[in-house]
Amino acid sequence: CLDQWGYTAKDIVKLFKLADKDGDDELSLDEFRDLMYKMRLGLKEDRIVELFQFFDYDMSGTITHQEFCRVLFPSASIEEIMQEDSKDGK
Repeated sequence: CLDQWGYTAKDIVKLFKLADKDGDDELSLDEFRDLMYKMRLGLKEDRIVELFQFFDYDMSGTITHQEFCRVLFPSASIEEIMQEDSKDGK
């Protein structure tokens, strides 16, 4: 999915941390929209909203990097991604 733009599952964790403006470890639709625009994927507003709803697995109105990675990188272990991110000190 995002690997065609050069993104990995580890990148998503870092991008989420940067996009999470209020620091609650979840992205609101506004934060998610900003992230999509910053990633320069060329998605239109209606597609961004559809994706947000698709990734919001628990229908909480917010998405976590785990929810996002689960869909985009299903073969990646979230625990491994988080461990690698912690090793990097970021």
